[in-house]
Amino acid sequence: MESKCIFRVPNIYKSLKGMQSMIDCTFFVEAQSNNRQAVENSLQELLTEIKEGIDIIESKIEDIQELEAADGTYFSGVLQMRAKVEFRTYIGLCMRMTPTAITLNAGTEELEKKDLLEVFGDISSRIRKLSKKLGVAIQQSGAQIQESPGIDPDFLDETLNYGGILMKMVFEGRSDSEENLKKAVFESVNASGAFVNKMNSKQVEGPDWTGLVGVELLFEDIEDVFLAVVKLIPVAMSIVEPDTITFSMREVQNIGMDLSEVVNTFVSESIAHTL
Repeated sequence: MESKCIFRVPNIYKSLKGMQSMIDCTFFVEAQSNNRQAVENSLQELLTEIKEGIDIIESKIEDIQELEAADGTYFSGVLQMRAKVEFRTYIGLCMRMTPTAITLNAGTEELEKKDLLEVFGDISSRIRKLSKKLGVAIQQSGAQIQESPGIDPDFLDETLNYGGILMKMVFEGRSDSEENLKKAVFESVNASGAFVNKMNSKQVEGPDWTGLVGVELLFEDIEDVFLAVVKLIPVAMSIVEPDTITFSMREVQNIGMDLSEVVNTFVSESIAHTL
């Protein structure tokens, strides 16, 4: 029987530099296989690969455990790796390593909106490439929170005062009519937890009604913004307000785990389609 480890994903990590603030983080990455040596080799190869891009403070591969399941025996191992990295590199590592857990030291992270947009661009580009390579896409689901576009000015101001983010995103798509494409975009961004303030559209060359839909969106939580970027994959983005975004380490940790889970969803869907 061929031995494989199920945690491995396409190489979407690359070393990224340019930000000064460093995040002290520890990643826990699990590998499973029906072969003990395959687990050890895969974890060691992953560690060697990551070392080529960043400076690692400490790392270890925990003792590989033999476990029982309904369909037989399997082996499980965990790579524990601590590093100090910039926020943009941290996001890349979360998507590359798909950790099962992350721990971070207490503190805050502050980014200018231009730097955060670069991170969003990385995420969108990587997920788009991964979706194309694996031939799967995330199905957006969730409750519709608006009947139509438009946000009360008082609600908008209050949300921004309490840490909300006002953004513009552009999506491309195709439908049998302009209105149906705009409706699909509206429902998708609503499902991601965003309130739609304004919408516009532009037809481009292609079959049916192929075009671009631009939306101005209000998010109440920075974590929702990251999930919207990774699931909706906009082709263009800008941040209207605020100029500077501050993250707690809890938010940084949650964002990292959310991204890890999304990448794992892609891989799991791809495996399921091949069975």
